[in-house]
Amino acid sequence: MLITALFLLSLLWGSTFYFTKLLLLDFLPVSLVFYRCLFGMMALLPFFVMEKIKKKTFKEFLLSY
Repeated sequence: MLITALFLLSLLWGSTFYFTKLLLLDFLPVSLVFYRCLFGMMALLPFFVMEKIKKKTFKEFLLSY
């Protein structure tokens, strides 16, 4: 199981270089960085929100924004 996980991780990590090279033909480097950060933020936001809700009551959470 560990070998499979490491293989998938290396496949995912290595594929980013290939896809970056393909995307640079159509997008500016600044656009790629922006979208990469945007999608990363969207993927991590639910975990951040759930952690914040755990620490406060829901009412306090809504009033903190």
